Amino acid sequence: MKADGVLFSAEGASRAGVGCCKPPLASSFGPSLASSNFRSNDASTLRVTAIDVAAVERESLQWQVAHESGVRRNCARCTIHDYFTLMITRRLEFLTLAASALVLASLGWQVEGQTSLHDLPARAIERSQIALSGSPPFHLRATVFEATNRDNDNYRADIEEDWAAPDKWRRTVKTAKFSETLTTNGDKVSAQIDGDYYPHWLRTLADAIFDPGAPLLGVDLTKSSDNPVISRSGSTETCRRFGYRVGIAPVTNTIFASYCFQDGLLESVWKPAYDADYGAYKKFGKQRVARRIREEIESGTTLEADIVELKESATLEDSLLKVDQPSGPLRTIAVSEQTLRALALSAPDIQWPTIKDGKPVGTLSIYVCVDRQGSVREIYALNSDNPYMTDAASKQVMNWKFKPASDSGKPVQIEGILTFAYQTDIDPKKGSSNN
Repeated sequence: MKADGVLFSAEGASRAGVGCCKPPLASSFGPSLASSNFRSNDASTLRVTAIDVAAVERESLQWQVAHESGVRRNCARCTIHDYFTLMITRRLEFLTLAASALVLASLGWQVEGQTSLHDLPARAIERSQIALSGSPPFHLRATVFEATNRDNDNYRADIEEDWAAPDKWRRTVKTAKFSETLTTNGDKVSAQIDGDYYPHWLRTLADAIFDPGAPLLGVDLTKSSDNPVISRSGSTETCRRFGYRVGIAPVTNTIFASYCFQDGLLESVWKPAYDADYGAYKKFGKQRVARRIREEIESGTTLEADIVELKESATLEDSLLKVDQPSGPLRTIAVSEQTLRALALSAPDIQWPTIKDGKPVGTLSIYVCVDRQGSVREIYALNSDNPYMTDAASKQVMNWKFKPASDSGKPVQIEGILTFAYQTDIDPKKGSSNN
């Protein structure tokens, strides 16, 4: 999963596609960072230092530094009012809990019963992930919809899987515009794809259902003291947040990843391009499986995947696992900012609008998702010194055009972080909406 030091190059061949902010990361920065080599017809290569959980560990920040750049894990999606409200609240929490946090850290605090802070992620996955070696065969069906607007059909999807073992399963994901049926039978894999773009938001929810442990690989909660253990209503919530640097010098920014656990089970994961909140845990065999997973793709828009059917299967019919002509799935690759910018065919400079309030000078980062034809399909806001500038950048980058990318001769979707420095003027006469 670690992608440091991989060489990427730009694909120049033209061909006639990811959702942003998840992952997806196994998978692709939503649920984890994936990497690959791009073939180049101009022989130009770029050194990539991809962001992964190891980078999160290496560059973790202290509480004060993190809070100067953003508040809580979803700060980048907050309004200006929310931002300062949350900052004040979290600083008050820090003042009252900092002393206890330092004591807990110095003692190697044992949380969630007999599980150490270091072992908590692995133990949580052992207790809740259904698709693990030794798990009983199962049939699962889930429905996806926008929880904040059930009338919005743009985010309706169905996910279904028949699973017998880690190397024997069949999964179908389907929306009105895209479907993929992926069959794995030993070393043989086949994919039936209908549609040109596998949405990032859908990949994130599918990965969160079947592989929630992927974004936790390599995460060591003891490396951060940000967010102390909080006891609440007889249960224990454990959260840790990490910050790390992105961008191309001299334009760099700090973005965040956070991991929360409740009573020894995974409660939420947020990292660039991956947002999953787990709830409604119920027993299934020896596991406790979250039957509801939510994903906030932007402020005010939350998607929900409900597992409506989960039952053990005696056997899996051979016909379900038949692979006549092996073919790979539609792949999405997370690339560095250097590679993403090198692939840009049309990338006009951002025109920064005047604003009524907020910081007129600063930096922002966004997560950009590109289809196999080179068109931008989704953008997710990350950390920003001014959310209004994030909106302006996102609207304009949606019109950028990229070279179609490929891996081993096969077209792939790509996604990655872009960081911008902005400078504008404050116009007190401008409307409050800053439009």
